[in-house]
Amino acid sequence: MSNAQDTLQAWPILVDPASGNPVLTITQKPLSLHKEFRIFAGDSDSEQLVTVRGKFKLFGSPEMMVHFRNRSDGKEMELHIKGEFFRRNATISCEGRTIATIKNKILNSGELFFDQQTYFLTVAPRVDSAMIAAICICLDERREK
Repeated sequence: MSNAQDTLQAWPILVDPASGNPVLTITQKPLSLHKEFRIFAGDSDSEQLVTVRGKFKLFGSPEMMVHFRNRSDGKEMELHIKGEFFRRNATISCEGRTIATIKNKILNSGELFFDQQTYFLTVAPRVDSAMIAAICICLDERREK
């Protein structure tokens, strides 16, 4: 990543098994009031696809916002993530309609013995499942830090 002052850490998260090249990379913006993550195509910081930001709330369930440009029609889109991040459960909605759910079974055998979390994603038809998986990683990183 070439923009070091704007990027604290980068993680290639989806890799093409045939070539071994990263498909998506997540970066975390340092020193932001609310955690902010940026998702890029490949392993560069030149083609930003998605921004995931925390939203301040005094009461109620934590929320995050996801901003991206729909590649099929160029329309700016906003997704709302609401849930129990510390329990790793959330719903993702677009224009009031649930498009994905994220659930984590707490204290499953992988977590107990191998320090690995297992998430169950339910994604509506015609929704980019790779983007939802990347958002899930952002939620996990927000919870861990």
